[in-house]
Amino acid sequence: MKRVGVILGISALLLLITVSASASTWLTYRDTVDVASGTVDISLTVWHNQTTTETYRNISLPCQISELDSSLTKFAIKANGGDITYNLDVNGVTIKSSQTVTDGNWDNTTLAEMISAGVSDSDTYLNFTFSVSADTNIIEIDVYGDDCALTSSWISNHVTVKEKDVTEPEVGTSSTSAFWTVNDSITVTNLGLGYNLYDVNLTLSYPAHKISTPVSYLVWTSIPADGSGTKYVQYQKYAPYVYKVKDESEGNSHKVIVYIKTRELLTNCV
Repeated sequence: MKRVGVILGISALLLLITVSASASTWLTYRDTVDVASGTVDISLTVWHNQTTTETYRNISLPCQISELDSSLTKFAIKANGGDITYNLDVNGVTIKSSQTVTDGNWDNTTLAEMISAGVSDSDTYLNFTFSVSADTNIIEIDVYGDDCALTSSWISNHVTVKEKDVTEPEVGTSSTSAFWTVNDSITVTNLGLGYNLYDVNLTLSYPAHKISTPVSYLVWTSIPADGSGTKYVQYQKYAPYVYKVKDESEGNSHKVIVYIKTRELLTNCV
């Protein structure tokens, strides 16, 4: 709780010359809605064909790999035109060494098998390193997950909240007598992954001095790779208020101090 002492005469003058910059400017220092948590759907298939030299494929994730579907997420290789042998490491763990695949057949390794082999289920990436004895191969990497919990670090780095005033804060005579309306923008940026995100669902929490909570979550059907999406939430908050008036007048000298409490940093109010 912030307290402001104001000499009445000066306060009146300031209110007359106030310019409402916050009504047209998006602000980042306000007590806005907060993204407490979120989920996402991932559906990604990557192909590598006719691979012989050692190949690396890193897939960064907005979640831990424990959130992925452990059966549908897999590394699959097919011998296509001749028998092959291959090696596979995942996140530095050896999964297959000189594994033979006969012509026309697939060899699949699920995420569950990778974890059983020693891959940490708290990792937030899948780094595949593989090599094949001949170029008669088809390689498919599938990454799938429904309602995967976003990590707090991903939310912190990829979700931005800003606020703009819809109405100006008015100083009230009591803690609940005045309010103002704000509009918060919530932007999710999908940078660095290289694939689309689906059904991004963010759970919201509101500042303690809110009056209304219009929605508890927001959903983006999809956010393209290297793209972003923005949604808005408009709600009301309790405004600053006068909590004490002190008269320090003596003789012909008149001085009244008005103390105002504000629940967050404000640069403009009436």
